[in-house]
Amino acid sequence: MQKSITAEHKERIRVAIKNKQDISGLISGYDIRNLDLSYAIISQIDVSNQDISNVNFSYAIIGMGSQIVHFNSVLANNCNFCGTMFNSNVMMRRGTFNSCNFNNAFLPYADYKFARFTNCNFCDMVFRIGADSGIGAVFDSSFFGALDKYWNVKIVSKSYDEQYKSMED
Repeated sequence: MQKSITAEHKERIRVAIKNKQDISGLISGYDIRNLDLSYAIISQIDVSNQDISNVNFSYAIIGMGSQIVHFNSVLANNCNFCGTMFNSNVMMRRGTFNSCNFNNAFLPYADYKFARFTNCNFCDMVFRIGADSGIGAVFDSSFFGALDKYWNVKIVSKSYDEQYKSMED
């Protein structure tokens, strides 16, 4: 069980972000739901199997070098990753990302096998698409809409409901 963050602890986090200090130790083991971590430096984070809904990670720098960032089986509703730089490998397996903003995010080294991305915005995002990285991942049809519309490529896939049902089998 994650510890609750007090107002005093939130203030320490805010000051550390303002002073461009790594906040990894300040958030480890804490419930970070609803926090504003915009512009934060987070060299290490493991939020696997946690609810991190409504966290603002905009313009944060997450990960460092060979450190692996863990978002496995995370529940991320309404998170803001706008402009976030993921500077290391990111494990996102079986994560649920709903209504998240990934505009201008930099996420080139992600393993998102069986993750679900629904109602997310990916405008101008750097994101590797590949079978090794994302086997079984589910995106709503709008994710590939721009490719189908502007690249003269026909995208054919199962509907979201069909894909989700087949993942459960």
